[in-house]
Amino acid sequence: MNSRVLIFSTFILFFKNGSAQDSSERETKLIFTEVSLLYDFPESYGVVAGINLPMRSLIKNKIYKEGKVVPKQRDVIYGVNAGFYRYPYNYTGVFLTPFIAFRHYVHPSLFHETSLGIGLLRTFYDGTVYKVDDAGDVNEESLFGRFYATTSFSWSINFLLRRPNRSIMAVQVKPLFWLQYPYNSFVKPHVSLAAGIKYEIGKKGVKVKTITKYKK
Repeated sequence: MNSRVLIFSTFILFFKNGSAQDSSERETKLIFTEVSLLYDFPESYGVVAGINLPMRSLIKNKIYKEGKVVPKQRDVIYGVNAGFYRYPYNYTGVFLTPFIAFRHYVHPSLFHETSLGIGLLRTFYDGTVYKVDDAGDVNEESLFGRFYATTSFSWSINFLLRRPNRSIMAVQVKPLFWLQYPYNSFVKPHVSLAAGIKYEIGKKGVKVKTITKYKK
């Protein structure tokens, strides 16, 4: 009988100190719109605008024996970015990129985001382009260009500016790597840098899952 009590007590103690307790609730998250200046290396420049909407959130609390609580928060967001960039004396590109991202909070006024986007790019070439039809007639082709698919990977750091009784703003710096394809039967890589602001335009209630872990 005593051995059963000992085993049961040990199991309860282990569960309290080493397991995770889950709970779910809803919380209001911010909806941001963003505008950034874009520089695509080595010599292209443009503008990007988009919207960020929250999808769900996860909070992980680690509670140590001495009572110290270390929280970590991660939001899943989604949205779409649209913009253009200009390659002087060559072409102009216009793009639309839906994305999904993870937002990690480092501090109440600091967070970073990692995102994946899959979109569409349309180029418009400079100069006059002529096209020969089946009858052999030569005609000027206006707004000539091509469609491409794109895949982008980005990481951004964001500094929140909380102003009393006003909408929240954030300053954002975002390096990104993206692929344009098919490009001459291959893939053309791009390295870009965007810098701009996020601006709160609303709020949305999302499901928040909280996981609490007790550390020994």
